[in-house]
Amino acid sequence: QGVEFEIARGNNHAFLDRFRRLSKANKYEIDKKTMSSEEQDRVVAKAMAGTVLVGWDGWIGEEGKQYKYSVKEAEAVLAEDDILRNLISEFAGDYDLFMVQEEAALIKK
Repeated sequence: QGVEFEIARGNNHAFLDRFRRLSKANKYEIDKKTMSSEEQDRVVAKAMAGTVLVGWDGWIGEEGKQYKYSVKEAEAVLAEDDILRNLISEFAGDYDLFMVQEEAALIKK
């Protein structure tokens, strides 16, 4: 078995809007380059939760606890687990690339 993730494309409007709002709220730290890498991870995780990572099913933790999807839980997991965050980002980006290639193929027809 395993976990099934529901992943939206990476550059969707909801993600971009949320990321812009969060970046604007942290503009001073971003401009001054004083934001820690952990805080940067939290900003990206908060932007991705509910917009890119939109669900999961079958997630059972090491202690046998089943994790139900929520935006809050997704934020926490994405902020703490950079391997998962990068994997989700990669899949979301692959979908964007696939859509660009499909659109190009349709235009050629």
